[in-house]
Amino acid sequence: MFLKVYIADITPLYDEKTYEYYYKKSIPWRQKKADSIKLQKPKCQSIGAGILLKKALENVGVPKNLWSFTEAEFGKAMLTDARELMIDFSLSHSGDKVMCAISDCEVGCDVEMIKDNTKVANRFFTEHEAELARDNAEVFTRIWTLKESFIKATGEGLKRPLNSFEICFEGDYERTGILRVTGVKGDGIEPDTFSLYEWDCDAGYRYSVCVKATELTPEMELVKLINRQG
Repeated sequence: MFLKVYIADITPLYDEKTYEYYYKKSIPWRQKKADSIKLQKPKCQSIGAGILLKKALENVGVPKNLWSFTEAEFGKAMLTDARELMIDFSLSHSGDKVMCAISDCEVGCDVEMIKDNTKVANRFFTEHEAELARDNAEVFTRIWTLKESFIKATGEGLKRPLNSFEICFEGDYERTGILRVTGVKGDGIEPDTFSLYEWDCDAGYRYSVCVKATELTPEMELVKLINRQG
């Protein structure tokens, strides 16, 4: 089993020449998405995510003739021949960052800018999660990205209410400032089925991945997009 994670800053894509360079290198599926978008930042996010997905597919050896994609009912994209290939992937973007996770197990990922939203926590989190996240932007964003990565991994999307399951933590955050994620629990979720991973490799952002497997060691790579001006 494997889990590979790729993260990139798309700031260079805001330059027109650099955008065109990477647009040509991206996957047609992501090019079509970008073409349907009017605003520049979302266009850059689509192409940036496509560049990471291309790198991921190449690195795990998926033949290019099998790079066709289907979007499921609740928004999760997959390789059309995923059942035969046993490959799953997930894409996410927020602000200037894009993310891709790929695995031979069910996988979901999410990146978010760090923000505080106690109202959202009170509405969509469990009581315990909302208490942890209250007036704490770091913890709120961690819980949000972990929840998003879980519903992406299962393919349920927002069909599953966010307060129908809970992210499990250990540690005394108020005293030590340390809060470690240990898993997820909720209706219909078998214990010790999913593994959750986090990164805070960029100031102002949190990254999370959920995979339906245990005892995996994820490989994470920061991908640098080069400015092509001149």
